[in-house]
Amino acid sequence: MNVRKNSFVREIFSSWFPTGSWMPFREIMERNDRKALDEWIHRQRSSWAVIRADKPLWNQYELLHQESECSEMELRKCVDAMLRMGTVIIELAQKERRSSDESICD
Repeated sequence: MNVRKNSFVREIFSSWFPTGSWMPFREIMERNDRKALDEWIHRQRSSWAVIRADKPLWNQYELLHQESECSEMELRKCVDAMLRMGTVIIELAQKERRSSDESICD
């Protein structure tokens, strides 16, 4: 990965997932606020699409926008998949940042 792309990756990941950025999401889920969840997903989708990690967000979007209201269990299953993908993204970003920081020192 070249330096320019490396810098871009670090910049977008740090803006997507600043410390505590999952807290609003957790509060939305505790309130079972489907409208707020839909808005949160909408804001994240384009960013996640850049790295082709947006499938869980699209699944959640489709579930929220289907004609019949989804069950709590269906919603929770999609949310869990979304959280797993978010965790993977964060871990990869941290790994990339460490790798980038090490290469700067070389």
